[in-house]
Amino acid sequence: MTGTMGENDDGIETSILYSIIGEMERVWGSLGLDGTSEEYAWLNATYQITEEEDVKWQMVLEYFVTHDLPEDDEKDPEAMAFLNDYDAVDSFLTELLRKYRSSGKVYPRA
Repeated sequence: MTGTMGENDDGIETSILYSIIGEMERVWGSLGLDGTSEEYAWLNATYQITEEEDVKWQMVLEYFVTHDLPEDDEKDPEAMAFLNDYDAVDSFLTELLRKYRSSGKVYPRA
């Protein structure tokens, strides 16, 4: 599929991907999200974003941006059904961005 301006080759709006990355940089700083249980607890309490949603976000990036989805995910029919449903991916990304924009809080580093 040939992408139009603002879309990658798979039809996903690149602007929403960059917007989420920007929000994550604001929240997590240059060190980023390490994936510790403490970070996920804070993320869920502060932004109502679960570890599962973060893992799904990573899967979207791997599939649509780097085109390097792990083999386990490629063999997972549920994961592939989600990734091939552009409306579902777009809805997920829109909601994830909304959640990240719901607060101005940043992760408190010790």
